[in-house]
Amino acid sequence: MERKGAENKMGITETWMRKHDLLFIAATRNPFIQAIRDATLHLSSFKDWLGQEYWLAKRAFVPFLSTLLEKARHESGDTNEIVQVIQTGIGLQNDNISWLEREAEKLDVSLESVVPYQPTIDYSNLLDSLTTPEFNDDYTGAALSILWATATVYHRTFAHCLSQDSKTPEEMKEPCRKWGGEAQADYCLSLQRTADWALEKAPRDVIVKAEVALLQFLEISVQFWNVVNKRCIMQPNAF
Repeated sequence: MERKGAENKMGITETWMRKHDLLFIAATRNPFIQAIRDATLHLSSFKDWLGQEYWLAKRAFVPFLSTLLEKARHESGDTNEIVQVIQTGIGLQNDNISWLEREAEKLDVSLESVVPYQPTIDYSNLLDSLTTPEFNDDYTGAALSILWATATVYHRTFAHCLSQDSKTPEEMKEPCRKWGGEAQADYCLSLQRTADWALEKAPRDVIVKAEVALLQFLEISVQFWNVVNKRCIMQPNAF
């Protein structure tokens, strides 16, 4: 996948990030992650997050990535990197599902009885909308840009808990390293590079729709973190 002069050109996703920086900040500096960082997160909030995250991964993300992978494999031309980055995403989601199942077992959380909150449903519906006829055959760039935004929000969110001045409890550092570590950062860069390439090939109307979808995701993300944090009790060493 050749990108001549890419070093000196700001990509579409970077332009969006700078343009909508306040929404990105709101999505990544949310009350849930601040409570982890300050060691004030109540266990019930963490259990809520586990359940919602599991529902999203298994019922929304994996099916969406599978649909996207099938489309990429059937497209002719320069799609190898797109296929690889989607396959990486499926592998990461399956790994996340396994981790969530282990954590849920330790904390006695019934994942099969999880009822999705409204922001969880909204996010699932957003992913579904990216494969509707509205985007026709050009939804790859929009889909990859949402995957990039999701990975980036999660990475920046959990990386915030690993800074030197944080009070993140030891038992919470594993998910922080998982989503906020270097492997996730590398995946974010791969997604961003691939999304930019796909968006550059897309018609203008699809790029506009993709930016609207990005804004919807960021707003849903803020709502999601607020909802899973609703049981947080601000007290020292709550977790």
